[in-house]
Amino acid sequence: MVHCLEKEFTDRAVDFIFQTRFGIDGVVGNTETRVPYDQDTKRKEIDMSHAAKSILVFGVYILVMGIALLVAPNVVLGLLGFPLTTEVWIRVLGVVGGVLGFYYIQAGRNELTAFFRATVYGRCTFFVLLIGLVALGLAPGMLILFGVVDFLGAVWTGLALRGPKGTG
Repeated sequence: MVHCLEKEFTDRAVDFIFQTRFGIDGVVGNTETRVPYDQDTKRKEIDMSHAAKSILVFGVYILVMGIALLVAPNVVLGLLGFPLTTEVWIRVLGVVGGVLGFYYIQAGRNELTAFFRATVYGRCTFFVLLIGLVALGLAPGMLILFGVVDFLGAVWTGLALRGPKGTG
């Protein structure tokens, strides 16, 4: 199962790179779910599945949080009641969040259903682990708020994946 997810994601990533960079279509991957491009390799308007919309919205959320942590980390920390810091690691977390947000946005735009499914498990696991950190007294309770956002996003994506053809 994991190998299938890796192969599908890799195939679609290669397709995306070749389509957007070189205008070459049909390199690898499933042609039935490939996003159509016109001759100028500009994206045509298509209807996004509900699952893709949920991933896109979540990607924008992560991207915005990542940028906020990179640019003004103490504003975000202060609003959430966390101690302020001068450590670089919170900004590094912002960079990671920004990159992850970009991945989510691109996956949503390109209907990468295998990625959608993987994120449902990952986001639920993230929520459970944050609860564990708070329960063990290793993190403040407000941290669960981030997990709640992940969990609700995972539920939205999971329900959307149950729609027609697994894409909502």
